[in-house]
Amino acid sequence: MEQLIDWLQDWKYFIIAFVTALLAGWAERRRTISIKSGGSPVMSPPRIYAAIGAICSIVFIVILSLPAKEGTDPAWTYVLFITFVVLGFALFVECAVTRHVIRPEALEYRLPEKRGRIAWRDISSVDYAFQHFWITGMDGRRIRVYAGLNHLPEFARAVLDHRPKSALKPDILKKLEQTAQGNLPNVY
Repeated sequence: MEQLIDWLQDWKYFIIAFVTALLAGWAERRRTISIKSGGSPVMSPPRIYAAIGAICSIVFIVILSLPAKEGTDPAWTYVLFITFVVLGFALFVECAVTRHVIRPEALEYRLPEKRGRIAWRDISSVDYAFQHFWITGMDGRRIRVYAGLNHLPEFARAVLDHRPKSALKPDILKKLEQTAQGNLPNVY
């Protein structure tokens, strides 16, 4: 048994990296799912993101609940673990709530902080920053579309189809054209 523990200690970072690479590859494949015939594409985060958030929260709750030896754990470790619990829960909620439906006439959006509908003709600008497309409406509202969502090429095609190319900045036009061709932005 000690040999197994020693082996795991020696190989733990490789195992963590390997499992992370597998999960990231699976999530990347899930982003490129084609639309089933009929219906409007629903943009949502891959389910693995919600699973990672839930697992992160559960693991750190379990760690926090384990009894510690007197005086061995400094207070900042509890703060750090509670932070990971909150971040994992926030990721889970974000994935559970976020849904955007691409309609021929509009984008219906649902985010944890807001929901609504914006007609393609009412979009004043599109930007890309911090792994998000940022849509600004004529009324000033800003909607974020995470680059890791499923059906991102359909979203890019809808923007290109409904917005004049002259109204888009050259770098955003290039990013949308690449995304519409299936070359998704890197989110890792």
